[in-house]
Amino acid sequence: MRYEIEGSWDLNDPVHETLTLFTLRAALKRILARNMNDLDNQILGDLHPMVLPANSKYISRYEFKPKAVPATTSEFIRGVIWPDDPKCYLFTCDRGLSNYSDGVLWAAEFKALGTPRHTQLSLNQMLIARSHFGDLQFLHAMATKPGEAPQKTRQKVLEWARFNIEIASGRIDPDTPLKDIKNIPIIQESFVNFRPLPVKQGLSAQRIFGAVIEAYMHGSALAATGHLKAPSEILNYAGASFGEWSTRSLLSGGVNRGKKLSNIDIRRRSTGILLHLIQDSFAEGHTEREPGYGPIRQFHDYGAQDPHKHSSKDSMGEGKTTKEQIDLIPGAAKAIEAGAYLVAMLEETATPDRIMNHLENNVFKLSKNAKPAGPGDSFKKP
Repeated sequence: MRYEIEGSWDLNDPVHETLTLFTLRAALKRILARNMNDLDNQILGDLHPMVLPANSKYISRYEFKPKAVPATTSEFIRGVIWPDDPKCYLFTCDRGLSNYSDGVLWAAEFKALGTPRHTQLSLNQMLIARSHFGDLQFLHAMATKPGEAPQKTRQKVLEWARFNIEIASGRIDPDTPLKDIKNIPIIQESFVNFRPLPVKQGLSAQRIFGAVIEAYMHGSALAATGHLKAPSEILNYAGASFGEWSTRSLLSGGVNRGKKLSNIDIRRRSTGILLHLIQDSFAEGHTEREPGYGPIRQFHDYGAQDPHKHSSKDSMGEGKTTKEQIDLIPGAAKAIEAGAYLVAMLEETATPDRIMNHLENNVFKLSKNAKPAGPGDSFKKP
């Protein structure tokens, strides 16, 4: 199971969006139960639990409508959509949910794999393709290649979490160049230092791109190209670097975008990205956990999975009440609980180290029997 976002034309169920609104309400209730005073006016601003949907057996099924959600929640929603749309192609506006696009640009990049479309795009900036099929799958709490050691996947996930916690807590200024964030290795490795692969005469970009996908999908050696020897060499795609991008650029989908976003907008967007990471980590298509949604036994590899099996259970279900609705999504209740705890810690200005300690020892704790990445028993190809 891979939780869906609604996207353009309402083609999918808004699972991530709905879980996020339930999570914000749960966080607010958690904070107010401990502290009857007003909120600290951090990322939650003037939100009140009563303006958000409740996970209740007494309330009718919730239907997500972008223009009807409280304005304060819009950047949380943009953030939870971001890992599926890191170029922000599903919107025609820099901020808010008022204008969804036709989705054509998103689909073009998503479907560019192995087609001549690559000649019109810088491969290392093909964030949509990379996040779904390549080296950025850690954005979804997934392994980036077959057989990847669970410790390595977890490290990438935790570094990505650290980056967004630093932003969400206000420690990293939105206009900080990515190249200056040297204390978080994944930012340097996956963005700043993501360099072009030399193209030899007679070795077309088309063949390189095909080899890239082959490496990530099957983990095979690429002797047939006469240049690429092993999957590890495929980490460098052809294309320009992200050296001039800032945190704002990355979260807005481009170097010249996001100028209308305030600091609090950026902090909320990073919080949404964190919620997406947590939600995906409890989705069965992404990880295998010990019973009761305990420690992670395996991070799954999408390339080794049957895509139809992966997407077969990613809808909201047919519950008549909001509680039934959530209960019919495996892992959703736990994701809401874990996400609410994170949001409450951010709102109460917990230090990044304290938040990371919680994630390391709870949400992303590895089982003693953790095993290398694979498809998962329920998602194997025929």
